[in-house]
Amino acid sequence: MSICRMGNWSKQCEDVLNKQINMEFYASYSYHALYCYFLRDNVGYIQIANYFKKCSDEEREHAEKMMKYQIRRGGQVKLEPITTPKQEFNDPNIENKDLLEGFRHALNLEQKVYKNLLSIHSIADSEKDPQFTDFIESEFLNEQIEAINQLSVIVNKISKLNLNPHALLYFENTFEP
Repeated sequence: MSICRMGNWSKQCEDVLNKQINMEFYASYSYHALYCYFLRDNVGYIQIANYFKKCSDEEREHAEKMMKYQIRRGGQVKLEPITTPKQEFNDPNIENKDLLEGFRHALNLEQKVYKNLLSIHSIADSEKDPQFTDFIESEFLNEQIEAINQLSVIVNKISKLNLNPHALLYFENTFEP
C-alpha cells in the first residue's frame, strides 16, 4: 500500500476512478476512430476529422489527469484492455448518413461518460470524500454538459440537412465547433 494513501481514499473510490480512466481512454480511442474514418480519401470530411482528433486528445488528457489524481491519493492505476471502437459509420442502404451517424455516436459516448461521472460523484459523496466530489465537479461535469450540448446542436443541424450532399459539404466547409 502507498505511504501517501489518504485515510479517506476508499477502495471503492479507487475502483470507480480506474473504471472512469479506462472509459476516458476508450472515448479517446473512439474519437480517434472517427478521426481516421472522416479523414479517409473516400469520405473526405477534413474539418470534421480534425474536430474528432481534438476530441480524442481531450479525452486522453482527462484520463491522464485522473491517473495523476489517483496516484496523488495513494491509489493504483489499473489499465484494462481497450475495446475496439466502432470504425465504420456509413450505411450501405442510406447514402451520406455517415456524418450524422458519426456525431450521434459521439453524442452517445459523451452521455455515457457523463452518467458514469455522476455515478462516481454519488459514490464519492457516500464515501464522505468531499475532495473527490470537488475534483469530479470542478474538472469534468461542466465540460461534459457543454460537450453534450454542443454535440446535440450539431446532430440537430445535420438532421435538418436531410442528407443532401451539397448541404453536407457546405456544413463541413463551414464547420467551427
